[in-house]
Amino acid sequence: MLPLVIGPARLASAVDVRFVIIDATGFIEGAGRILKGYKIDAVRSDLIVAIEKQEELESVLRPYRTHRTIRIRPSPKARPRDRFERDQAREKAFAT
Repeated sequence: MLPLVIGPARLASAVDVRFVIIDATGFIEGAGRILKGYKIDAVRSDLIVAIEKQEELESVLRPYRTHRTIRIRPSPKARPRDRFERDQAREKAFAT
């Protein structure tokens, strides 16, 4: 899982732009919760935008109460995708 933390941190520090948006995975239980914390620390986030249905990210965000945080609800058009659909979308994006 180390590349999932180091990769975004390296990308964020390598670019000369005003802001970087990192779309984290939906993996928020168990190791995923810990992974999110390490990612926030590694990237040195100034602002966290949490897209959550209810308050499922509370345990992830609790240690970062001093960070500016915006919580928003997902779009009503958003829907879960199975692994095949995610793989297909990723392949299409890379091809483009």
